[in-house]
Amino acid sequence: MEIKSEFLTASIEHKHLALKVGDDRALVGALRVLFPCDYIGESIRGYRGTNYRKTRRVHGFSRMRDIEVARRFARDRARPQFGSVGVALVAVAQSEAILLFPEKSETYDEEEVVLDPYPTRRVKIIERYTKGMTTKLET
Repeated sequence: MEIKSEFLTASIEHKHLALKVGDDRALVGALRVLFPCDYIGESIRGYRGTNYRKTRRVHGFSRMRDIEVARRFARDRARPQFGSVGVALVAVAQSEAILLFPEKSETYDEEEVVLDPYPTRRVKIIERYTKGMTTKLET
């Protein structure tokens, strides 16, 4: 269990593991081998705050359980001067898509869940952010 905790800490602090690996499918395979998830339960609604440009994928691996954390990330990533807006996403993940489902952390307020982005369905942009402006697309 210690390596799972250390990996989660590193992924939260550095955020760029998928970009460094460069192959999302290979990373999913490695995570499934290294950290078999024992989550059995209902679907999880997870939120992600990121930046969006048409040339960039927005789905990624990480989701937050708290929409306010995702909104904060989205607002912080709005960079209109670079053609990028911040977006808050919502996705529903079935239990088989969950790679890491950590216990609540005393160190981080994110309550991050790591998902396999391939079987995760219904990813929707629910809010868009430009500096000083929010557009709600769904409540």
